[in-house]
Amino acid sequence: MIVCFRSNNNFYPNELKPFLLRRDTRLICEGGKLISAFNWSMKELNVPCYPEERVFLKIKQELKEKYSNDSLSFYITGKDINTVIPF
Repeated sequence: MIVCFRSNNNFYPNELKPFLLRRDTRLICEGGKLISAFNWSMKELNVPCYPEERVFLKIKQELKEKYSNDSLSFYITGKDINTVIPF
């Protein structure tokens, strides 16, 4: 799962800064910052995020509640890693 995070004032919460990727090589986020659920989980828990839709839905719900003032968009990758689907 990929989370695009666009801040209205270019301010990003400190708790998210360690997980924001510097480069959006596939240009998914159109200038916003990108967070990979896989990388986030590996940094926080040392295990990959469970790749199940119900887990992604819970993550999406929690992030939308916590960061309601910012523009968030969510994507999942298809079986082919280069396929990105809005979620």
